Amino acid sequence: RCSKLKEILILKVNEIIDEICPLLDSLFDDWVVKGIAREENQIRFSQNQIDINKSWQELRLELFLAIKRRTLEISLVDLRKERIEKNLNECVKKLKASKLNLNYKKLPFGSFSYNSAIQENIYDNKVENLGEKAIDLTHLAIEEALSQGTERVAGIFFFGSTKFLLTSSTGLSGEYIRTNLNFRIRAFARDLHATGEAISCSTHLNKGFNTIEAGKEAGEIARASVGSKKGVPGTYNIIIYPKVATELQAPTPAIAMNSYVHKICLLYTSD
Repeated sequence: RCSKLKEILILKVNEIIDEICPLLDSLFDDWVVKGIAREENQIRFSQNQIDINKSWQELRLELFLAIKRRTLEISLVDLRKERIEKNLNECVKKLKASKLNLNYKKLPFGSFSYNSAIQENIYDNKVENLGEKAIDLTHLAIEEALSQGTERVAGIFFFGSTKFLLTSSTGLSGEYIRTNLNFRIRAFARDLHATGEAISCSTHLNKGFNTIEAGKEAGEIARASVGSKKGVPGTYNIIIYPKVATELQAPTPAIAMNSYVHKICLLYTSD
């Protein structure tokens, strides 16, 4: 189900996890290791032409560590054995100086079973083997946006897959793989203020993913924006485009928990 390169990455992550498990057992009461092997691709386009087409691989470990109800989470990207050992020993020092986590309970022992349909819902072999077809999908979106009467088109297309491998101090282990498609396109009309943006994202190539529709939507919004006028300041009922709504909502929880932001009244939900 994986490309040859991805199989090599997964074997490497498994090898690293097997190597560090004895060390984790000797240093910590509880631990969880999540190995991540990621293969990502990027196509960027501007002025109606593709100008970047590249791919890269990433190996990473994410760890949850606990000593006597003191807990810590870290992410490691330098996976040389000596660097891992040094970082884990530093974690021991930090944990011994940390406060007790009163909300922490022991890790579960299992065993557990999961619906196999979950994996099918987040993985699509067609995405892993998309290859040159990704360029065709990008060109089709550009052409569709231009056909709506726009003059310039730009955007970015990310796609790839990620394998997750999980191991814990209680003997639990598991793995799953996820694919991703994220296409964003922006169209510009002759009027510099007339632009339109659209996105299409999914885990499956043939489920809710359509670059042509995204190109059409971006072009239609740009065309409809020609000749727009400034609004009069006031209170309005508005419909916010999903991408804009996301930009507003995403940082809100983190900001809301910042007492300093509350005190100086910078949070828009404050009285």
